[in-house]
Amino acid sequence: MKYQLRKLDEGTEGIIIQIGNYVMKLYKKGYYPNIKVNEKLKEIDFNHKYFMWYNIINKSIVLMNKLKKLKNPKKLTKEQYRHLQSGINLLSKYNISHGDLPDNIMLDENNLPIIIDFDKGKINASKKDLEIDRIAFLSHFSRI
Repeated sequence: MKYQLRKLDEGTEGIIIQIGNYVMKLYKKGYYPNIKVNEKLKEIDFNHKYFMWYNIINKSIVLMNKLKKLKNPKKLTKEQYRHLQSGINLLSKYNISHGDLPDNIMLDENNLPIIIDFDKGKINASKKDLEIDRIAFLSHFSRI
């Protein structure tokens, strides 16, 4: 089966490429996936209900399901807002911070928000780091 590769985006840490229904992140030199956070997310959200954790291919390549772009974070439905809030609460419960929340929310196949890209995340996060995520959620996302 042949898949066409398509570059979706490029950031400081790497390049995002679409391969069929998957997305691959190719890390630039000096950047790596946050394996500790990724493994913890697998434990607490095995089915990708709230978080898109990676399938780690090697230290510089990860693979994940393709998601849809969130067009307007200020116009979430009530269901979307509550779903995202539940994800934030789950992170807080397990003392995990994201560290780069506003631009890392996408939509799954059910149009529910899913948090991606935990490369700046922390396990055993400080109260300050958890509060920064909470403020980012309250400041950047709202219901219509």
